[in-house]
Amino acid sequence: PKPVPGSIEEADDKIAKHKAQAEYHQAAGDRQYLLRDGEINKVFEWEAKRAERTAIPVASDTVEARMAEMRAATAQKAEKKKKE
Repeated sequence: PKPVPGSIEEADDKIAKHKAQAEYHQAAGDRQYLLRDGEINKVFEWEAKRAERTAIPVASDTVEARMAEMRAATAQKAEKKKKE
């Protein structure tokens, strides 16, 4: 049964109803904070992975660097032969 308008029971009913709604919204807000923090942690995780991947030379970069070393060595050998 509904409480009589203007009664103490009506006030108690409204207090309980609005308190329950406030708790529901608080729980939803807490959940949103947890979801947000979870996403932020994923951002940090992927930033770290990106940094690791940047620090490790890509195979093609390593090959290019070695080719440059070999070209320089070949050029030095050619210079020595010219001097002889």
